[in-house]
Amino acid sequence: MTRRSFLQSILTLSAYPQLLDITSQYLKGYNSAAPDGEVILKAIKDHCQFVKKHNVQIFQKMRLADWWAITMSICKTESNFNPKAVNENKYGKMIGLMQINYTYWSEKILKGRPKEFLFDPYWNIRVGLAIFSSDLARTGSIREALYAYVGGKNHSYVTRVLEDAFWLMGVAGYNNV
Repeated sequence: MTRRSFLQSILTLSAYPQLLDITSQYLKGYNSAAPDGEVILKAIKDHCQFVKKHNVQIFQKMRLADWWAITMSICKTESNFNPKAVNENKYGKMIGLMQINYTYWSEKILKGRPKEFLFDPYWNIRVGLAIFSSDLARTGSIREALYAYVGGKNHSYVTRVLEDAFWLMGVAGYNNV
């Protein structure tokens, strides 16, 4: 069964086991360093449970599947699912699946934890989603939150992330993110 036919056979993403199957299938096409799908999904699920406790209207509208599609798309675009990815630019050192800028976030979110903390796929996704959620709550728009996440009006980045997220959701039977 091809990845596309497998994804098309799933009509709903509301069940954790179905998301786990899709995540595992999706990751098979990427590098061997990609983390286990269960680690990714657990981080997303734990983040969803955390943000649902906050009474922010946009969070109440988002489903587990929405968070999943955005997270998978960011990880694909940022690191191609490589948890050991490290990139450096004039703004600092980006680390892990979601390419967290350690220089910028070390005190704000990481509270002085060592940069090795970000090589753990679970914590990298939790930190990345905390940053994205903050941007989302502030802007009220997934597109604007992605611009903030990448640090500016990088249209090609936002387009790639959204196209991939829409593709994942569409193939899985959803028509919106």
